[in-house]
Amino acid sequence: EKEDRVEKWTSQYSQIKPNCIEFDPAGFEDGRLDLAIAFLRKFGKLDVDSFKNILKKSGKYILIGQHRFEVCTSKYLLAENAPINFRPIDFELGEKTLDSNFKVNCSMETKVGSEELDPMMAYIDLDKLVKPLYWRHPQNGDRFFPIGMKGSKKISDYLNEKGLSLLEKKNIWLLTSADSVVWIAGYRIDRRFAANDQTSKAYFVRLTQEVFQ
Repeated sequence: EKEDRVEKWTSQYSQIKPNCIEFDPAGFEDGRLDLAIAFLRKFGKLDVDSFKNILKKSGKYILIGQHRFEVCTSKYLLAENAPINFRPIDFELGEKTLDSNFKVNCSMETKVGSEELDPMMAYIDLDKLVKPLYWRHPQNGDRFFPIGMKGSKKISDYLNEKGLSLLEKKNIWLLTSADSVVWIAGYRIDRRFAANDQTSKAYFVRLTQEVFQ
């Protein structure tokens, strides 16, 4: 009977996202907390007292087995506590795996599409790029010139304004040209590198996410 209640709780208060499970904090209120704990114990040993202590404290997290449970302002997240690869990855044509969550596919184009692109895609003017081209995670002090905005912006400020959690921010990938950020993959391109109707050659880059298991 309890297993049925846990299953019902799961369907009501959790959603599987591409690289994590997202929870509605309402599922962790008194009367439902025992069901939440029963669900989370499926992922590993859970220190219940420490777990209760972090609830409603945005930015706090606890490890559950090989997973990380993080408290955000309006949601809770559970994801694999995988180590972050801080070494840059070479940019190449074709498909490339960045990590267990993300893949990219890049092709060369001579005609830039006129349709409005999904944030997971970007047309990048090849002639505006300076080698080397790398994929890497954000670093302190990174700035970019977001298309559609004036001036430059700290990437950390941009991601905070998007309401990203610590987990989501650490999984962000940047495409860089020399020391400049070209694209916050999945979010916004730097206007200095965006292809337009004057572009003769462009990279068409598509980011895909794996589904959390």
